[in-house]
Amino acid sequence: RLENLLAGSRCKAFDTPGLLHKYQYTSTYSPLSYEEIGMLLPRRKLKPRTYRCMVGYSLSIGGLARVDLLAAPGQSVYVTLWASDEVTTHFGKTENSEKKQLQAVGDLLMPPLSPDHVPNLVPSEFLVGGDSWKRSSEDVAIAGLGWVSVGVQGQCKLRVWAPKSVLLLQREALMPDFARDFERPGYQQMLPKSK
Repeated sequence: RLENLLAGSRCKAFDTPGLLHKYQYTSTYSPLSYEEIGMLLPRRKLKPRTYRCMVGYSLSIGGLARVDLLAAPGQSVYVTLWASDEVTTHFGKTENSEKKQLQAVGDLLMPPLSPDHVPNLVPSEFLVGGDSWKRSSEDVAIAGLGWVSVGVQGQCKLRVWAPKSVLLLQREALMPDFARDFERPGYQQMLPKSK
């Protein structure tokens, strides 16, 4: 949040990639190619992708991470992905999500561009709490890839899959906003495929 930091409506803030660390996807220690790392770096303003996620559903973020909703205080929570628009997603039932993710890498899910570059994903569980459905209250950041914000009234349980070497961090929501329109189940891409 940049409240009271920027004076006037004509001021803008630009976040840069910053320093590279070996616990980020974007580091030189990454198993990804330079082209795949480039896909993770936003070239345009980030646009939120919001999903109404029910227990037993998962969000695959390219072939690099996956978020499963294990428990929620109601029927659903709102999960908003903040990542480069070159990172494609799949939203659907958790059942067989690992198999679907691996089969779609390089075609419908990118990055990576090749199934040979898919990292070994390990699970980490997070208890995320909030006091309102109307905005995101907490984030789970995936170093070098982006973050997911969660809107929940009460407490929900997430399982986040990422490589062991990539840092996962829970924090107060940086951007409490949702997207205007919710994403539908299935594969989504922000940019049209080049011909």
